[in-house]
Amino acid sequence: MGASSSVAGSTAASAVHGSIDNLEDPLKVKKKTKKINPSEDKQSDNMETIKNMKNDNPKLVDDFNFFEEITNQLRLNSAEDQLEQFSRKLAEFETRFFCYTETKYHRNLGNYLALIGFVEIAVNKYIAILKAANLNHLTDGILEMEEGDTAENITYNEVLFLISVRSVLWNFSDASVKLGDRVAKMGFFHYLMKDLKELHKESAEFVKNSSVFESAVGILHNCGKSSSVETRECFRKEDTVKNLVPFLQTTSKSNVVFLMFFFVISLLWGLPGQMVSECTLYHKVCH
Repeated sequence: MGASSSVAGSTAASAVHGSIDNLEDPLKVKKKTKKINPSEDKQSDNMETIKNMKNDNPKLVDDFNFFEEITNQLRLNSAEDQLEQFSRKLAEFETRFFCYTETKYHRNLGNYLALIGFVEIAVNKYIAILKAANLNHLTDGILEMEEGDTAENITYNEVLFLISVRSVLWNFSDASVKLGDRVAKMGFFHYLMKDLKELHKESAEFVKNSSVFESAVGILHNCGKSSSVETRECFRKEDTVKNLVPFLQTTSKSNVVFLMFFFVISLLWGLPGQMVSECTLYHKVCH
């Protein structure tokens, strides 16, 4: 894409300065100054990658097609009365995922979801539901709603959808670094951290049995496997170490420690400006 932009720029400059060739052949000017749409290039690249993934994974083609069909439906119509149906479809995502035992299949299923834009569509809808309900965070009380219940201006079907999205992101990010990077890029860490900050007020015993805690730390833990500089920056931006310290006495201590360790190592590799303060905090907590 960069090379194409350079060519287009040179052609435009030649036209302005009155190239003899351009004056003699007006059609030549039009041909040279034709602009290339980067989004069209990207879409074309995605389509080629999708085609290649299907060719390389014939066993997964039916699953790929199903994922794509539901993602497109969610993109076009995610009205409240459709959310229960979408939640069932997302549950089928996971059923298909766990039908396979080999890691390569899990990874390719997650990579495909990342490729077709599922994360962006699902997370945007997730955030929209929270904002419409004026919710800054999720609680276990909300997640435990039963059909027919209403709370905090949110419906049962909406809660069901939020649970389904968290579950899909949790399981698929465990297998696919690419999907985890998309989760980070979409700013989802910010909402997970809000959930965790609210749990700072609760007892260690409460947190041990918290679905909100387990799913939030699970997603963060999986995304922490990435070596992406952008993903590391997302962790740093959300004060990951500081917000995880209060949970070191929980049953998920190993996941929490891993995240903190990953974060400090990330600083050592790519973000030295924050290294001293974060490493000092980590040392105080773990020694």
